[in-house]
Amino acid sequence: MLKIVILNQNISEWVNKGEVQKNYFNFNKEFKSLIIISLGKYSTPSREIMEKLCGTKHYKYFSFNNPILSHKLLKYLLPSTFYKILIFKELKEFNLSKPALILSLGDCYCGFVSKIISSYLNASFVVSIHTYESLKIFFFLMSFKEKIIYLLNRRFKKESHDFASKILIVYDKIKENIDEINKRKVFVEYNKINISEKNVKKVFKTNKIINLVFVGRLIRGKCLLNILKAIRQIENVKLTVFGDGPHRSKLEKFIHFNNLEKKILMKGFVKNDIIIKSLKNYDAFIAFHKYYEFPKTIIESLLIGLPVILNKNPSNTLKEFKNLEILWADDNTQSYLKILNKLSSKQFNLKEISQRNLIKVKQLINTE
Repeated sequence: MLKIVILNQNISEWVNKGEVQKNYFNFNKEFKSLIIISLGKYSTPSREIMEKLCGTKHYKYFSFNNPILSHKLLKYLLPSTFYKILIFKELKEFNLSKPALILSLGDCYCGFVSKIISSYLNASFVVSIHTYESLKIFFFLMSFKEKIIYLLNRRFKKESHDFASKILIVYDKIKENIDEINKRKVFVEYNKINISEKNVKKVFKTNKIINLVFVGRLIRGKCLLNILKAIRQIENVKLTVFGDGPHRSKLEKFIHFNNLEKKILMKGFVKNDIIIKSLKNYDAFIAFHKYYEFPKTIIESLLIGLPVILNKNPSNTLKEFKNLEILWADDNTQSYLKILNKLSSKQFNLKEISQRNLIKVKQLINTE
């Protein structure tokens, strides 16, 4: 069977971030051959990387050569009637066979192009959506560049959803972004994450120093400042931060001003596979999230066996967190400090919390 995957993302960036998930395009290896179509003019990934993503040696990688269709900005601005003409011309050069499945990684522009490709090949397509959108996120959490891309993409969303045969979402909240008429097509399919048994935490002996970890982008909606202020007030807690982003300099200034370099270690970008191997050495994962999401970083931490400290609003409103034993904090320094004091005085049985969460998150991901 043949599967076509269409994406508007740079696979080389995935490689640089160390986030190349084995068999990501073909998770159960049910497809014998794959065709990957990139909607941007990105560098062609190596054969080794593509075989890892595709789960097979039988794949082909194409990208649009038309300078408008592959342009970062211009591809969003064409009149609707022009897309079909230009895309059909590209597809003739690809010489594609009819697939068993077309998968669009993302809706909006990517889903719209997938609709045109599916009509050309007379095949149905499935769209996979990975983010929840709201006016609150748009106005308060998106950067200027993200706002522009979001607005340019809006025109394609309805057609993408209307013509898809199935809409896959990676957590339940995203369903609210789907029109009522298309909700029957929606299925929750959580991020597929393979954690080796050797990376699962086995030892829960709490040392004198509590070692916390955060993994993620350092952005406005995930700002760690309240956490850093709490750690400043408690003697025996350390934090290691894996990640980069526009808020990194703000955090580093706070750390330097308060002489916290030995308590808070800013590691910057580190490849994901290296982080996964190291997570079991920490006592708990700590984060601040203002996005409505069930993120990959928290799923990884739960599967490895780390207890999770997280702010209640908005995460505790999400279906995925309902049955998990999260150490909830309010959106302020004192609430995080209260949790850390309890952690330090061994008021939590971390091993039991970890084991119960591990069972629940495996059931959630495997059965939903």
